[in-house]
Amino acid sequence: MIVGCVISNDVRSNADDPPGGDSFWGDGKVGDTGPMSDFPIRVPEARSVPIVGGVGTEVVLDWDHVCRIDDGELQTDIYIQASGSYIDFEHGGQVIMEVVGAWCTHDDGVVPMPATYDLGGNHLVDRIQFELDGGVYVIWHSSFTATGRTCAPPDCVLSCQSDATFATCDPYGGFLVDGCDRETGSGPPPIPVICVLVNADGTVPPLLDPWQMQTADPDYPILPCPNEIAW
Repeated sequence: MIVGCVISNDVRSNADDPPGGDSFWGDGKVGDTGPMSDFPIRVPEARSVPIVGGVGTEVVLDWDHVCRIDDGELQTDIYIQASGSYIDFEHGGQVIMEVVGAWCTHDDGVVPMPATYDLGGNHLVDRIQFELDGGVYVIWHSSFTATGRTCAPPDCVLSCQSDATFATCDPYGGFLVDGCDRETGSGPPPIPVICVLVNADGTVPPLLDPWQMQTADPDYPILPCPNEIAW
């Protein structure tokens, strides 16, 4: 369970909450509308979506992420639920995703937030956009393979300009601080992020730094990508 902040006007340990916890599911059954202290993690599913511009349907998996940002100024955990919306047949069969739920840890507990998720075309160069306290941010990648693909979940964050929207700020422009900027062969990005995909059974993997060796997982570090090209 990813634990966020707790405030006094929310009720912990409802009938369906975990011991000492405060979950989305427990709140909903008793009408508790205060901020939560943990994320409403779902079990990802495979869903049938229409092929726009083509014929029939295709099955698309949910892509749900939990990310942790801690750069001194922005400190939050976020949880994004993204499901397939449709297949864009006329643009190479790209999968268009839709965020059906997004939350972040905040001074007021775990609260909903606006967010988008782009699967990143056939190369799966995915990105997350979210808005928090009036600021727009983009979670992106700082390391790519020689063929322009990613080898790990997003690992850095861009801070957008003060008047930015989701439509005007992305990895190619509209940002104020590039927290992904690094040289090929160098160390981690200036504003690192730890992101993991929610497992098929709805559990959340440990939030391990992808740039460091980890005693809990001998496969780490998983960044930089082999034969990398830096952002």
